[in-house]
Amino acid sequence: WRGDIMMRLRDFPRAELDLTRALAGREAPPEALILRGRTRCELGKWKEAFTDFDAAIKRAPGSAFGYAWRGRARMLRGEHAAALADFEPALERETNSAWILCWKGEALFKLGRDEQAEAALTRAIQVHVRFADAYLWRGAARLRLGDSDAALEDLDRALELQPGSALALYHRGR
Repeated sequence: WRGDIMMRLRDFPRAELDLTRALAGREAPPEALILRGRTRCELGKWKEAFTDFDAAIKRAPGSAFGYAWRGRARMLRGEHAAALADFEPALERETNSAWILCWKGEALFKLGRDEQAEAALTRAIQVHVRFADAYLWRGAARLRLGDSDAALEDLDRALELQPGSALALYHRGR
């Protein structure tokens, strides 16, 4: 628990240390490996993070979370196509996960696949109607698709849910 708390407090070096201690000398639970992998992403320790995500997937291949977080890490590195390859098995395991659907939509948007992005983000919104990031990325996709009215509606909703969102303001101002 301490490693999780340190991560939430954004004290990533202490979180990594606590999680590494917790994992030492025992069969690592996949959740702890995922959390340490996320912590290592925050520290820029990409190789170690991917090692943790891979180990979590190996220990719990039926779980969506190892795939999802490895995909998110790939997105943070700009590897959007590789991220999609992880989001697919994650969504096979958790078909109604708004955050995984949103990350998939964001990756599709960044790859210029706007119609597919819009569809994934619409699904995320259907699952979780108050998910600001899904509205933000769907608004950006709709803007590029030429539907300015729908884009503005989505970006206004994103700002309503998350006031001051710099990205929503950016896309709305375009």
